[in-house]
Formats: sequence, structure tokens, C-alpha cells
Amino acid sequence: MQSNKISKIIGATYGDPYSASTYSGVPFHVFESLEKNSVEVSRINLERYNKLDFITGLIDINRSLANMRPRKNPYWRYLPSNIERLTKRTESIYNNIGPADAILQIGVAGIPKHNAPFCSHVEFSIKSAANDPVFSVNYGFSHSRAKYLARAIEGERIFLESNDLIWTNSEWTASTFEHHKLNKEKFWIHPPPCNLTDPGPIEKKWDEPNILFVGKDWTRKGGPQLITAFKALKQRYTKSTLTIIGCDPKIREPGVRVLGFLDKRKNDELNLIQKAYKDATVFCLPSAWESVGIVYMEAAIFSIPTIMYKGQGRDKIFPSSMFKHLTEVNPNEIVEVISSLIENPQESMALAKKARQFVLSNFSLQAFTNKLTSQLSLIKKTI
Repeated sequence: MQSNKISKIIGATYGDPYSASTYSGVPFHVFESLEKNSVEVSRINLERYNKLDFITGLIDINRSLANMRPRKNPYWRYLPSNIERLTKRTESIYNNIGPADAILQIGVAGIPKHNAPFCSHVEFSIKSAANDPVFSVNYGFSHSRAKYLARAIEGERIFLESNDLIWTNSEWTASTFEHHKLNKEKFWIHPPPCNLTDPGPIEKKWDEPNILFVGKDWTRKGGPQLITAFKALKQRYTKSTLTIIGCDPKIREPGVRVLGFLDKRKNDELNLIQKAYKDATVFCLPSAWESVGIVYMEAAIFSIPTIMYKGQGRDKIFPSSMFKHLTEVNPNEIVEVISSLIENPQESMALAKKARQFVLSNFSLQAFTNKLTSQLSLIKKTI
């Protein structure tokens, strides 16, 4: 009788699976966690190009000219003909790996030619990516939309129909795939896990307001609104500080410290990240667009009261009883919410404590790994 235990998977990503930058580090940390739980992971990078790809539209010419450097066409890997090309390019790699209990693929690309049950993680639909006014501009989907979108939607449907299990982040992200009319039972809805390990309970200096922002895209993540709010807060609370990690905005303001991008794989930079979280008394990332926001989980496990915009269903992932939600990305509202946390330290501590326990119970790497292997076992059993 065949065992349903998951002891070996093939971990495929569209991008370097060993990089903590690929898909916000989700595959890097998930694959590592699986290995710590005695699951063998054979990694594959699905991002494979040849000279023909430049003829078939891999590079977005208009976007490249606008940015004065080569920029990839974000629709390219979704087109049916290119899904077929990418499938053929990895066929021999899958054959060489041999038997596995499951395939976990992060990102739409080629379809694995392998007998193992197939699960992929898809953040949200190409249709939503192309039509969202914020996301489409920032990630290049607004360029050449009329030329590529219909074919990209068809390619995405072909890819998703090949899956035995589709992992997506939330009810909201799942709803963006409804136009494909896929069986809802095919979806596993769960946010990606928190990428940092539990630091344990942390004592905060609540009388020294220290706001933390962590994000790669300063503008899209609400940085300009936050810095405007911080200037107003500085007048009320003269000891206030703002620490910025992940990006390098050209800001010269008293009390503002810009650390730039820090790589969690490097111990000295990881230590800087962890110290910033330990020192922070408020975490604020007023991003207008996030499908989840792993950094909100990271802030919570470091006992930081956490503020976010509630769009894209984030208020259902992060309950209002434990996290602060902005109704709009507005400096005045940011000022008032942060002020309420500063003025009520006991309430802030209680809020942070509940949020910390919630994230550890639901979104820690270990909790997630247990749920993931259970899901993979189920599809292995039914196939």
C-alpha cells in the first residue's frame, strides 16, 4: 500500500530558488523549512531563456526605452506558446530528478512533465494584475495590455487546469481567478508564512516612539504619505524616530534613519533587521496594494503594534482586534492612528501581544509547513 507521507518534493520557482529575493523569499524559506522537517527538496529554476525568446517578445521594447534599460515583458511567460516552450526546456530536468511525492511550483511558467501530484502557488490572476491601477503601472502590466492580455489569460487557464492543487493567499486573491470557472475545491487558501523565527517576547521602550517601515518600493508602499505623517508627529512627539528598511529614498529629515536593502541571508544584515524590529514601537506600512504583506507578520512576532491599509482583503487576514487598519492611505489618518498608539501604551502592548500569538499560531514557518505537507499528502492520496 502506497504511503501518503511526503518525504521528497520538487521545488520549482520562476527565478532562483536559493535567493531570498525570489517571490519575497517565500520559496527560499518554505523549501528550507521543509528540509528541516526531513523533506528532501530538489530545486529547479524555471526561468530559462534562449535567443529565440527575444524574437518572441521577452523584452518589452517600449518599457525598456522608457526606463533606459532592458525590461522583461511581464506577459511573456503566461502566453500559451511560451508555457509550452518552458515546459519542454525543463522536461529532461524533471526526468533526471526521478520519483517524488509532490511538485510545489511558485509562479506561472512551464508545466512539469512528471508523474508526481502538482501544486502551484499563484498570487493573483494576470487579469487583475493587468487591470489594477497601482500594480499594473509598477510592474509593467499597463504596457502592451491590449496586445497580450487575452492570450495571457488563456495561458494562465491552461496552466491552472494542469494543477492538482492551487495554493493562493486569501479569499480575495482566489476571487481574482473566478473568470476561469475552476473547481473551488481545487484551491487551498492560505497566506505565505512569516519569514523570521520567533524572537520571544520583547520589552519595548514605549516612551520613545520608534516607527518602522520595511518595503522595497518606497512610493508604492506608502512611504511618501508616511514621511509626511512623521513630520507632523515629530512636532507632537519630539523624540520620535523613523527607521526605513528595504529601499533608499533620498530623505534628509531629523530622526529618520535609512538602512536600505538588507539581505536576511547575511548574518550581519539579519542582525540589523532584527534589531530594528526589536527597537520599534510602531510598524507602519501604509501600502495601497498588498496581496498579503509578510512584513506585517514579522512586525507582529516582534511585539510591534502594526498599521496597514485594509485593501485587498487584508482586514480578513489580520483581524482588527489585533491590527490597526487605515481606511485610506492618508497622512492625517496615519498621524491619528500612530498618536493613539503612543498615547495609550497599555492598549498598544495588549494589541501587540494578541497579534504576536495570532501570527505564531497561524503563520509561523513551522505551522505553515505542517499545513502544507498535509495538503500535499491529501492530493497524493487522491491521485
